[in-house]
Amino acid sequence: WFARNPSILSQVGQVLLQQSGADRLPHHILIADDCFKFLSVPCDEVVHSVIQVAETFG
Repeated sequence: WFARNPSILSQVGQVLLQQSGADRLPHHILIADDCFKFLSVPCDEVVHSVIQVAETFG
């Protein structure tokens, strides 16, 4: 699912899962960089993009 911001994603999740929001935020992000080896883009660029998204959305 894609959302413009974390608030919209949370609202969609609450509707679809019929649950309240998460009690805590994640503290870690795991990047399975081995899954990027088949891309035409260098792995470092993909990992950098993923980290930027994680920093943006908290």
